[in-house]
Amino acid sequence: MRASGWVECVKPRNFVVLMVAAVCAAQESGERWHPSLTLQTGLSSTFQLTLGGAYGLGPAWQNRATLEFDNVVRSGDTAMLTYWTTMDTRSLQRNWLAGVSYRFKGVSRPGHTWSTSVGYQRWMFPSVLCGANDHLLAINSVYRTRVKLPVSVTVDNWTALRTPLGRGNLTHVQGAVTHTLWKGRGMRLVGKHGPSTTYSWKFYARPGWRVLRYGGGLVLESRNWSLEGMAREQAGIAPRVPDVTYWSVLLSRRW
Repeated sequence: MRASGWVECVKPRNFVVLMVAAVCAAQESGERWHPSLTLQTGLSSTFQLTLGGAYGLGPAWQNRATLEFDNVVRSGDTAMLTYWTTMDTRSLQRNWLAGVSYRFKGVSRPGHTWSTSVGYQRWMFPSVLCGANDHLLAINSVYRTRVKLPVSVTVDNWTALRTPLGRGNLTHVQGAVTHTLWKGRGMRLVGKHGPSTTYSWKFYARPGWRVLRYGGGLVLESRNWSLEGMAREQAGIAPRVPDVTYWSVLLSRRW
């Protein structure tokens, strides 16, 4: 398929149709392709890149749809379709991404788990510089353990396959500690906090360390619903990367 064909496939309307069609097909295939759908909506301070830049006057309205299929090739594997959009409520400028990925069955040892996913992402960010119009290879890896409290380390790496802003690699590393603060009536309140940082290998022609962040939040969750509020401080490492405070309030529903 030519690049123009990929662009047409991941336009927002076509991507939503693809997700619905995939659900209908999976429902007829039994446990092997068991589907689940998560929808999320909410507000954030602005649209912010992993590189550190913030765009728009804010607040930004964010929406995400994630469709997962369990036990695709073997038990424990998961295929995922994702569509995410953010719109600045003052300028009405919209940015979006869409992606498909495959998470392999994790490696589990007493007290330790590790999982990895590989996928393709399409970024359309007209607010960024002269406009991000990107095709990327995305790799995600998550390690979980317990040191008195649950601890996780997440590593994301994006390789720009095609972009007008400068090809390269971008790596984001995030650590988190989770506290269960309250549990009862089929619900629980969870506190999460931790640091993160980003390193760029000439991604968007920006080399080196970009930002250092520390964030925290509260999540009220039940079996199918969750309400999350978080705030994050960013210290810019690279020149011209701002020191900013980012916040978000997000509501999610899972089927």
